[in-house]
Formats: sequence, C-alpha cells, structure tokens
Amino acid sequence: MITYFTGSTYNQVIQSSIVETEELVYEPQIEEDQDFNKYVKQNLMNLTGIDCLILDISVCLNTDEELLSALEMIRTMYDTIRLVIFAPYKVTGDKFLTSCLAMGITNIINTDDFNEIRDQLKYCIQKGMTYRDAVKYKESHPDKVV
Repeated sequence: MITYFTGSTYNQVIQSSIVETEELVYEPQIEEDQDFNKYVKQNLMNLTGIDCLILDISVCLNTDEELLSALEMIRTMYDTIRLVIFAPYKVTGDKFLTSCLAMGITNIINTDDFNEIRDQLKYCIQKGMTYRDAVKYKESHPDKVV
C-alpha cells in the first residue's frame, strides 16, 4: 500500500505511475502547501501497513532540517517503509539529498521531466533504487578550472 504527498503539479504523474504498478493507495495528501513535519508528528502511528511513501518536497513548507527530522522519525519507527523522495528543484549534490542518502534513503528523484518521473517512480515502487543508483546524490563534483 502506498501513500503520497504532492500538489496539483505532479499529482497526475504520481497517480498514473502508481496505477501502472497496480498498487493500492492509502489517503494521498494533495495540497499545495503542506507541513510534512507536523503531519508525521500527528500521524506517525497511522503509517502502519504502508509499504511505500512518496514525498514531493516541492510542496512542503518545512525547512530541509524539519523534513530530515520527519523522515528520520519514519525511518526509526518503520524501517521497512520504502521512502521515495521526489525533489524536482534540488540539484545533484544538494545537502538535503546527501543527508537522505546518509539515512539510507536511496529512492531519490530530482528531475522535472514528466516522462523521467513516471519511469523512475515506477522503478522505485516496483524494485527500489540501490545505493549504486543513488550514489550520485552523495556530493557534487564541480568541474575544475585549470
């Protein structure tokens, strides 16, 4: 069973990706401005039975630190939930993405191309990315000028 947090911009692509994988959806949160940290604090116990949680951080009002705190609460309480971080406006090497990887969250998507999102989401839901797939988020290697 999957739950997801997103706004109207990416709702359709997330929803269609889930439908294509034939997974069940539990109470999706579709709002433009979400306080994910508050949601987790108030509903942590309600995540029992969730296999996958997709979080579109572009609609979260929280700071990166608050989001990481909420994700850590979920990881601590439910280490079997597959967390999929959808961060369309974060660049590879971003500190937030690096911190997610350090927590063992390897299902990270940081593109805003709808076809890529759909393909990557289906992959994350069905198989899950490996560390090898996600290591690119560890740190950025800017081109050196000689």
